[in-house]
Amino acid sequence: MVIKGFIEHGWHEVLHPINGYLMLVPKMLIGVSMKISLFALPGVATALAWTLTALVGVAVAMSPTRLKGRVLCALTVFAVPSDPEVFGIPLYTFWWVSLLLFLLAVWDERKPALGLRLLFLLAGGLSSPVIIAILPVLYFRAWWFRSNHAERWLALVATPIAATQIYFASQMHAAHAPLLSSIAVYVTPKFFGAFLVGNLETNFAFAWAMGLLGAVLRSEERR
Repeated sequence: MVIKGFIEHGWHEVLHPINGYLMLVPKMLIGVSMKISLFALPGVATALAWTLTALVGVAVAMSPTRLKGRVLCALTVFAVPSDPEVFGIPLYTFWWVSLLLFLLAVWDERKPALGLRLLFLLAGGLSSPVIIAILPVLYFRAWWFRSNHAERWLALVATPIAATQIYFASQMHAAHAPLLSSIAVYVTPKFFGAFLVGNLETNFAFAWAMGLLGAVLRSEERR
């Protein structure tokens, strides 16, 4: 679908959403790969995806954030239970660049590095709807560190980016909020249980139990 889009629309294809989301970086990887070699497209695209994935790991480890044990955090993202397609498939690099947005949320305010943060914001925000969830955090940081001009600039630039993702999502007929029953049934096992033991056991009841356990442990930690 994306390759066909590049053939028909050229580089304008990067502005066309997929499933209601703008995915700038993944499409750029495919576009660059097509320019390098149509015959070697799969290999080139995979190599670029691996390179980007590694660079995201470096960003987690080296960026001046408030994270403790940044190198360990970087290694941990490669161990998150997931299907193998997130490793090496260009379109799935949107998952990796979205991690850059979380770095903005925990950035060390004493080291503004505005240029680097704007790069992370553009790469992640124009490639993933995660920017919609991160935007309130950026505004909170702008208020909390209100003497820091970099925080205000970051929040301001992030606003139209988040609005763009919201606009594309709103154009999709399938972008309606899920039913309350669906949320009740799937949120705990999918977003807690599956991420905890997803590669060990796929049983729905087991995922529910692990999800509840994870939620309880998290609540105890906050106490």
